[in-house]
Amino acid sequence: MMRAMLVLLSILSIVGGEQGVRYLAFVPTQYLDGVRPLIDWHHRQGLETRVIVKSTFTASEIKDSIQQEYNNHTPPKLRWVLLVGDVDRMPTYTGWGVSCSDIWFVDFDLNYRAECSIGRLSCDSNTDLANQVEKILKYEQDPEPGDWLGKAVLISDRATSSMDCKRGIYNYPYPFYRYTMDTLFGGYPGVGNSDVTRAIDEGRNLVNYIGRGSQTSWPLWNLSGENWTTTEISNLNNGDRTPIVFNIAASCGRISHEDCLGEVWLEKYPGGAVASLAASDVSYTTPNLAFDRALFWALGDSTSHGTPYQLPLWDLGHIILFADYYMVMVAGPQGQINYKMYLLLGDPALEVWRGRPEPCQGDHPDLIPTGPQNFIVTLTDTGGQPLRGALVCVWKGSEVYEYDWTDATGKVTFSINPTSPGTLYVTGSPHNYIPYQGYALVTTGVEEQLGAVSYFSLRSHLVTDQITCDYSFTPKEEVRISIYDGLGRKVWERWFHLHGKGRVTIDLFPLKPGIYFINWGRGFEKFLIVSDS
Repeated sequence: MMRAMLVLLSILSIVGGEQGVRYLAFVPTQYLDGVRPLIDWHHRQGLETRVIVKSTFTASEIKDSIQQEYNNHTPPKLRWVLLVGDVDRMPTYTGWGVSCSDIWFVDFDLNYRAECSIGRLSCDSNTDLANQVEKILKYEQDPEPGDWLGKAVLISDRATSSMDCKRGIYNYPYPFYRYTMDTLFGGYPGVGNSDVTRAIDEGRNLVNYIGRGSQTSWPLWNLSGENWTTTEISNLNNGDRTPIVFNIAASCGRISHEDCLGEVWLEKYPGGAVASLAASDVSYTTPNLAFDRALFWALGDSTSHGTPYQLPLWDLGHIILFADYYMVMVAGPQGQINYKMYLLLGDPALEVWRGRPEPCQGDHPDLIPTGPQNFIVTLTDTGGQPLRGALVCVWKGSEVYEYDWTDATGKVTFSINPTSPGTLYVTGSPHNYIPYQGYALVTTGVEEQLGAVSYFSLRSHLVTDQITCDYSFTPKEEVRISIYDGLGRKVWERWFHLHGKGRVTIDLFPLKPGIYFINWGRGFEKFLIVSDS
């Protein structure tokens, strides 16, 4: 069912609403179709998107465009920037004393305090991009079940400072959330590449390495002198259990080098990683130690550590910005140099799971008329408890685009004015819950039938070539059953003479896969036709 929904989402148009752009993407013309499912998803969530599409870009025009969008609102709305393409299609900045700097684009004053977060999908082809986007959407919308999302593996090279850093991360008393952590210290006998492979293949949400680095490896990281290289990544068998990788090491993110280690983490498909953080140049050790600790504080702590950030943080981009801020604050000039070179390969708006997420439930009208009205959405957990502070968005083409956050009762009210029949998409994104994806059918009005309908219900809402409905009518009724598509158009209708209890089967041929609504005069039910292949 999820795959069928993604197919539907991929055809939605990208539009700009009136509330202010929050997610800005720079996309070479050839990659627009490949990245569209990710852009549509974030727009549907309520991260209002804008996409700038060109055949070529320069570094200065990228930065100018970001700053202009950021300054369009007071206070600023823009929070995430996505660059799509390898450096031959989407430039990085090379004039700040390091070989590759993406953070330069979002640090307007060059004061080592970025105004918004940034990430890059460094791809060499449309297939590569499609694979990366698919991994991101799988992680964000429907992660592989299991306890792997609550696990982290802490890896260090054989240096004493690296191992001490991992001990500090492991022993810290995280008040908000603590991952189940295992440690692989390169300074201990018998620890090697096979242990790293085993941990990742079993499933780890976070893979965190600190130590020596190169453009294509963690070199000589253990007592046996092994290198963890792009070959080891290519041989992983972790399937949909794709982690976020923190490479706190030199040069692993030099994207100007053909297929650096950071890029191969994302290029590996299936498997590999969903995101990779790495430095483009030789980095200083002391700032690295501070940076590494701060990443885990952002995930599991609840204090600010002298920064303006309120922990915990949820999206990967701002988790990195907090760690940047702390590193520069405590490590001075060396921290500033490291700040310039660390870059994120992945989606900056990706929310990092803390353990296995539960689904959430959404409640709202399934059928609404055109015209001005209030539309109320309620989000609860599976036990019926309200979910407060959850982002909710309603979207119908260019007619309706509103987002807001739920109150203490789990409710949010939107004032909307749909002007034509069609589908209103309703999306709820509470932190650490599987997102709610719902729909409401907008119609110009459906004639109500007279008579008493005692009971009429679909036996299944996921069907292929026919639907079966159970009914109970007293007395005998002449019932008109109609089917509408997702745009509110009537695609099938028939009258039935029904009496007592029974079952009626309706053949759906030649209706195509998609979302439909069945009406029997007193209500609507939604169902999804899927391909039997």
